[in-house]
Amino acid sequence: MYQEEIKNQFVRTLALTMGKLAKCYPEEQAYVMPVLFNVPFLIHRMRQILTAYNLPMLKSPSKWNLMGFQIQTDGMDFSCHIEYRTFNGMMILLTDNQEPEALCCRILSDRQSVILVKELIQKMQQIDNPLCRLFAADMTNLVYEMLLPEQQPDEQKVLEELDDFLVLF
Repeated sequence: MYQEEIKNQFVRTLALTMGKLAKCYPEEQAYVMPVLFNVPFLIHRMRQILTAYNLPMLKSPSKWNLMGFQIQTDGMDFSCHIEYRTFNGMMILLTDNQEPEALCCRILSDRQSVILVKELIQKMQQIDNPLCRLFAADMTNLVYEMLLPEQQPDEQKVLEELDDFLVLF
């Protein structure tokens, strides 16, 4: 019972945090031109990380099985998947019956996706839930895998590296 409560709190926190962060960014279109950050790989690995947590409310999108994930629980429906027109952006959809103001439908560019990941790591580190902190550590390792594959993961260094990476945009 206690594990289910932790999982439910984690899922709700993850979905609401990503939705609220996405709403803060201006509406942008994903770029058709080549980009610097591999958003499809990011989303694919996020799905793998969440699948490893054995969350019963996690579902794969029906048509694009490896292109994102969907979380449905207690009147909340959260979806994070590849923007299908250019495959260079992240689409976030959130509806929540308990918090109607959390409604979100955003397409994030690759730059906005990097900002979202950085802010998500920072916010998840601060939440008193073991799955939230584990997710922050796993996302830190993922960013290292993407940007600094030859070095050992360090949370502070990854946040600095994301800042440096954003300068390139």
